[in-house]
Amino acid sequence: MMQKPQQPTSLFKFLTVLDDVVWVCIVLAYFVTSCIIYLLDKYSPYSYQNNPTKYEEDELEQRVFDFRESLWFCITCVIPQVIKSFQGGIGGGGMGGGVLVWSG
Repeated sequence: MMQKPQQPTSLFKFLTVLDDVVWVCIVLAYFVTSCIIYLLDKYSPYSYQNNPTKYEEDELEQRVFDFRESLWFCITCVIPQVIKSFQGGIGGGGMGGGVLVWSG
């Protein structure tokens, strides 16, 4: 009888779907976009940090938009936050699960 060959398993198997250069470009685009958003807010005359007197009467929390928050803002824009319908959730989950299964 033939023995079934052992296939190597890895937790990072999903990274093999795209080439290394593509992953580097995705990460680089993420950081460049975060830097641009941070710089636009830092030098904008309408931002809270440059015009706090305009926003004194707002009841919302007054925070300065720093670089760490620009990184967080960009990652939350990339990840879908809310799927409005149940069918959309099933379709999106099925598609994501299918990609993981087919890439393995």
